Amino acid sequence: MAISASATPALTMSYTITDTQTDRTISESATAGFSSLIFANGTGVSQVDAGVTLTGSLPSGGSTVFSMTGVPKVVFNKTIDLNFGRNPAGTFPVTRPGNRIRGILIRNTWEHPSGTPPADFTIPEYPYISIMASGAKGFSGLFNGSGDYKIMPDSAWVFVDSVGIAVGNNQDELGLIDSGSGVSYEIGIIGTTGDFNGA
Repeated sequence: MAISASATPALTMSYTITDTQTDRTISESATAGFSSLIFANGTGVSQVDAGVTLTGSLPSGGSTVFSMTGVPKVVFNKTIDLNFGRNPAGTFPVTRPGNRIRGILIRNTWEHPSGTPPADFTIPEYPYISIMASGAKGFSGLFNGSGDYKIMPDSAWVFVDSVGIAVGNNQDELGLIDSGSGVSYEIGIIGTTGDFNGA
């Protein structure tokens, strides 16, 4: 059985500003980002051989930690652990950058119990997720530090890198921390593992 993978990160931001208060209508539009970047199957630059999406809920005031060397994935009703960590030095030819993370998306999917928050619902009441890569095993290479980014409801933090970020030895953990209300989330990770294409 042959297994292949590909990914299409799409991240664009468009806006239009229209002035209709003058004698004529003036409009400005612009777009930034990309919508046609394609990571083909493989283990080189701009390639992926594995991906996973997970959903869950953080316990109120609690956290969950994902190890980039053991991300659980269900394949044909069996759970395997994807290892985006480095293979031992010297096992890759110079044309292969080794196992790397090429994309991560983390989204806060919390919704108010009544659907739309009431008019008196204040900004400090919105539950958020903090992304951290702190501690001795923190995936600090992702942020060039410990992180601590806040994700508000119906918002996301996105990382895309065609070359990829290597997972350091024993520095492979990415933590999601709840602000105190219990927040649901989804996370997607793409990259190279060598598990499906060989080392």
